[in-house]
Amino acid sequence: MSQSVVQKALRHGTRRAVDPVTDYGPTLRLNRGDVEKVMRPDPENPNREVMGCRRVEEFRRMHQAGTIMLEHFLACERYIVTASAAMGVHDQDRCPVGRRAHWQQGHLADQQLAAMVSMRNAIAALGCSAHALVEMLVLENLPLAKIAQRRGMNPTEAKGAVRAALTRLAEHWGLAPAGGGNG
Repeated sequence: MSQSVVQKALRHGTRRAVDPVTDYGPTLRLNRGDVEKVMRPDPENPNREVMGCRRVEEFRRMHQAGTIMLEHFLACERYIVTASAAMGVHDQDRCPVGRRAHWQQGHLADQQLAAMVSMRNAIAALGCSAHALVEMLVLENLPLAKIAQRRGMNPTEAKGAVRAALTRLAEHWGLAPAGGGNG
């Protein structure tokens, strides 16, 4: 029965919609500019270098272009590391595959708890609007043009707002002198 439905659809010119691309492999991500090739030490033999991929971060591009200052860049790096730690992300899994012991189930590590407190304090210091800007830039990795589009601003306003938010974040974490300029 389904064969006849397909044949009727083909006779009448009805075509199926094209399935969206679900492959976000290295080649596609490299072509889109999401990652870049870098040489790094081999984990198994530190004396040898191997090629690897690294995520291209928008805040790193902005720092290299001179759009944001070093304090802003350091605040972005600290924000992404702290957010990862607050979510419980580790460099390596600390528990072998299998069942976890009862003391490892459901308890927050001290580092994760400290990261959650640090994130909560940073969010409170930033306020809702500035926090949203920092989230879009650092965690969502959006360029200024997209941030401006989402916020209904022109790109110059968005750049100023992002700089002000990053200045506030850097001041909160003691990375910039209080009352420092926004670049």
